[in-house]
Amino acid sequence: MTQEAQTGGFEQWAIVELFGHQRIAGRVSEQVIAGTGFVRVDVPPIDGRGEMTRLFGTSAVYSITPTTRELAERTARGLSPAPIRRYELPPAHPAPPDDERYLAAVEDRDDDEDEDPRPTICQDCGEDLDPVDGCPNGCGENDDA
Repeated sequence: MTQEAQTGGFEQWAIVELFGHQRIAGRVSEQVIAGTGFVRVDVPPIDGRGEMTRLFGTSAVYSITPTTRELAERTARGLSPAPIRRYELPPAHPAPPDDERYLAAVEDRDDDEDEDPRPTICQDCGEDLDPVDGCPNGCGENDDA
């Protein structure tokens, strides 16, 4: 008998219905972790799978139906709840290659967004074009920059 049962806590074979249309069956008891109460379900070994324990917050429980051990085991066999597994993120994608063509394409793509399509140097004399007045030397075709 567990400590919870000795102190008058709930301990019974039962079928537990959870929000999200889930069900689990086994030996149900109360367990306190860090001052918070949980519903503990000890699922018996079924079809070669070892026994497992799941803990649920009380707000996740829709109903608890006390039953016999035989019915709880038969129900658990039909439900086949999966044991808790540690969740891990998939491995990150490998870094992009150090290929010069790849790097140049990325740089070109970034540079295109910020470029002003107007020329900045006079094609006749090579002087910097003024955005308003054009070429300072008065070259004819580039003075409308």
